[in-house]
Amino acid sequence: GKQKEDTNKVKLLNKLCTALSRSNSNDALIYGNEGKKLSEKLHWEKGSALINNSLSRYYFQISDYEQSMKLAKSALQYFTIKKDDNGMCLAYANIADALDHLGNYADALSNYFESYKIKEKAGLYEQLAPTAGNIGNVYYHLDNNADALKWYNIALKYCIKYKNENIAANTYSN
Repeated sequence: GKQKEDTNKVKLLNKLCTALSRSNSNDALIYGNEGKKLSEKLHWEKGSALINNSLSRYYFQISDYEQSMKLAKSALQYFTIKKDDNGMCLAYANIADALDHLGNYADALSNYFESYKIKEKAGLYEQLAPTAGNIGNVYYHLDNNADALKWYNIALKYCIKYKNENIAANTYSN
């Protein structure tokens, strides 16, 4: 009844937060905070973790990398306990993105590799291209062109296999 309706509202607020985090960050924050409050009111930990991952993207977009990492790490704790592969992959990627922008390339690589390994083990092959491309980017930042090229080629292999033209275009531009 009411609990199911409210968790569906949290899911919708989460989707809105995620979708708007790139284009209309103020609305993304409003929807994310509303979803977070409702999740906490419902004592729905998964909802809070989902919202934390989405708010992590919002804070990343406005260059608040510390807050982005804090929220992603909070989400990662929940998703690790629950062995939720999708949630863990996203949290690791969010942490890695923030670390990469902070110039902490070693830890960024470590988190991208965690995300990649989980996706591979879980059979989430269509999601491997962006992660491989991000690994290539970090190697590029480290002036390791051989490994950068290796990971860009891995990304392109998955782009071609799964017809992901947007990621392929990004990879070719690297």
